[in-house]
Amino acid sequence: MVEYLCEKYGKLAPPPGSPKRAEFLQWVHFSEATAMPPLGAFFQNSFIKPEDQRIPAVVPEAKEAIGKWLKVLDDHLKTRKYLLGDEFTAADVMMGYTVNGAKFAGILDARYPNVEAYLGRLAERPAFQRASQ
Repeated sequence: MVEYLCEKYGKLAPPPGSPKRAEFLQWVHFSEATAMPPLGAFFQNSFIKPEDQRIPAVVPEAKEAIGKWLKVLDDHLKTRKYLLGDEFTAADVMMGYTVNGAKFAGILDARYPNVEAYLGRLAERPAFQRASQ
């Protein structure tokens, strides 16, 4: 959906064929396909499912997987303001949602200072503030 909206309206994404397009797509899909599944498993088995339907063994596995992608993201953000550098894109919208979930879950902490700073920058954006109300 994000790709479709970016292409339809020509905003928040490098255009097809541009040098940053592949990296943009990498982070859009990383946020949804790599980062979100363990976060979803954590929430499902910690809070969402009725207690008798939860699988407790899933929680530590999910936390470990979340820590792995947070480390990847933290390393990537060492020298970048946003995922593609200084430019905010829809990849940051996707990743911001996921990172915010990791913060809410208590998994994003001082071990990932670059991700915490990144989330802080995202949270300063007026649209993020409106969406968080």
